Amino acid sequence: MKKRKPNVKKSPEVMTRICAQISAGKSLKAACQRADLPDNLTVLRWISADESFSAMYDQARINRGNYFGERVADLAQQAIDGKLDPNVARVAGDLLKWSAARMAPKVYGDRIEQNIAVTDTSEQHLKAVKELAESGAGGKVVPLRAVKES
Repeated sequence: MKKRKPNVKKSPEVMTRICAQISAGKSLKAACQRADLPDNLTVLRWISADESFSAMYDQARINRGNYFGERVADLAQQAIDGKLDPNVARVAGDLLKWSAARMAPKVYGDRIEQNIAVTDTSEQHLKAVKELAESGAGGKVVPLRAVKES
């Protein structure tokens, strides 16, 4: 029979400890194994009920993604130094990169986001052409029909 954890009350200190564990690379389930933290289902309820704690938790997950991304560089250096089998480093690095891309997609994600703003200036161009045609422009404006027919 599974031993019940003591009831841990929600407080800013408890929420900070949870987020610190997650930022340090632990999963929520692993972090909640500590005796001074509530079980993970309780934390999930807190996250869904408290907007500020939800924001803290989201930031902790991004921090965990950054931590995983930095660990990839450490694994690579260990492989270069001969302290770690290159195949083990490759597999671990791939898993950490995948996790980092999911937790911190703005930094480690595969997608490239492009925001392109297009301004329609056709009305301005038509207006300018019309003004040129009406002004006569010294006879230099050729009617469009004349260009199509030739």
